[in-house]
Amino acid sequence: MKKVLLFVFAVAILIACNDDNSDDASVLEAFGTVITADGVTKIVLDNGETVFPANASDFDMQADTRVKIEYKVLLNRSDNSGTDCTILNVERVECKSYVDLYFYNIDSLKRDPVKINEVSLDDDCLVVNLSYGGGCEDHIVDLARIHPSCGTPPLPPPTFEIRHDSKDDPCDAWLTETHSFDLSSLTDEFENDVKIVFWANEGNDNVYKKELTIKID
Repeated sequence: MKKVLLFVFAVAILIACNDDNSDDASVLEAFGTVITADGVTKIVLDNGETVFPANASDFDMQADTRVKIEYKVLLNRSDNSGTDCTILNVERVECKSYVDLYFYNIDSLKRDPVKINEVSLDDDCLVVNLSYGGGCEDHIVDLARIHPSCGTPPLPPPTFEIRHDSKDDPCDAWLTETHSFDLSSLTDEFENDVKIVFWANEGNDNVYKKELTIKID
């Protein structure tokens, strides 16, 4: 009888272990950029990590495109070059529109602090890599075009500001994201190359400011 009970107990443990291992990898979500080189596809995530999709051929992932992925980790590579993974879903991330702010709605978007890591132009997209503290709320990050209160020439260059709503997030995890914003409307507005001013509130009276030039074909 004892042998039978031991056998049943062993079988129960084996089944339980199999059940635990059937879904031992959690589904993760991340934003990143697709990189293809020497026939190998990898995705450099916004947090700096690199994943190598084992099933990249199952999805349409073009090089140098921004994507949002759902994936499961398979294993970490021994050479520390990144992580092998299985992709569950891929969404291409397009540039989103900016918000026009005038004197009458200038305070309609919050200006909670962000840390600007990098700002660049990718054709007609303004690409902003930034960081902020949080982790418990879904933050909102917008790009606002600040229109001058007076339309009398000479007008200042187009000015754009990051507007960040932290939703009063009480958590302090340090999060890094990349956002892309569509500036193609400026190519219709101006005939020649146009210089723009970008800035953001970094907190403690610190302001990030950078000038960039959009090429008009």
